[in-house]
Amino acid sequence: MPADSTGTVTLTIAASDPHLSVNGSTPVSTTYGANTVTLANTSGGAGGTVNVNIPNATTSALGTSGSSGSGSSGGSLAFTGADLLALIVGALFLLAMGTLLVVSTRRRASHQQV
Repeated sequence: MPADSTGTVTLTIAASDPHLSVNGSTPVSTTYGANTVTLANTSGGAGGTVNVNIPNATTSALGTSGSSGSGSSGGSLAFTGADLLALIVGALFLLAMGTLLVVSTRRRASHQQV
């Protein structure tokens, strides 16, 4: 990679399930946590190093406090953002209406047979 007028080189570093790739190169196995990437200068000058931290997906999701949110009940259960109360009430209403429809249809059919 050529440097700009100030001598700055822009790198694209891609980190994934612990592999590291610089500027589209072949991914190299790394570990979760701190990694040091050594950059070689192809024109013979001094190279450099870059520190790259690859967080573990599990610890990143937990955050520093070990909790992914504050639950609406104040307990230790994580708040998922899904407000299901309205859906549950609607489902119970539909079940009750269906039950009433079946019962009333059967009663009407049994009274007509007599």
